[in-house]
Amino acid sequence: MGPTGEMDSGPGSPRQYQGRCWNIHLGRSFDDPSSYNGMNLQLFFYNPDLWWPNSMRKQSLYNVHITVDVKGYGEFDAWSHLFGFRKIESHIDSATSGRLFKVNGQPIIIHGGNWILSDGLLRLSKERSETDIKFHANMHFNMIHCWGGGLAERTEFYHYCDIYGLLDACCVRCWECQDTVIE
Repeated sequence: MGPTGEMDSGPGSPRQYQGRCWNIHLGRSFDDPSSYNGMNLQLFFYNPDLWWPNSMRKQSLYNVHITVDVKGYGEFDAWSHLFGFRKIESHIDSATSGRLFKVNGQPIIIHGGNWILSDGLLRLSKERSETDIKFHANMHFNMIHCWGGGLAERTEFYHYCDIYGLLDACCVRCWECQDTVIE
């Protein structure tokens, strides 16, 4: 498993780019900016601790922080992200015609409810997002079905879903209507 990233600073004077990711120092020099066409980075993780839904096992998450330094100018760019490793599968059972889910190869029974943006007046905060998601985790939910049409949840909502072990099923109403044809 390995994430891939790209860095693009656009045209400019000759520069030396250096970065650090998980205490791995990476460096590359460009004397001719016109020959620069980006940089790809791929990291491999062998046997990482897996992220599991609430009530199954722990939610192992990793924090990646990547910085890019330009020699003579200091830090040029930085990016951080919290992420987990998981494999989610879904298929229709031929015996029951019901949908079955697996997480990391293990069958899961979905416990959850519908979610509509918690405040139409947009009085939202990180603290409120955490409290709302924690309420769902404390009810032993392992999934939230996000819908409501029009307003997408903020990044904090999904961040706390990851932390508290909630899968999120986001949808657009027209995708669920089997009789509707979208042209």
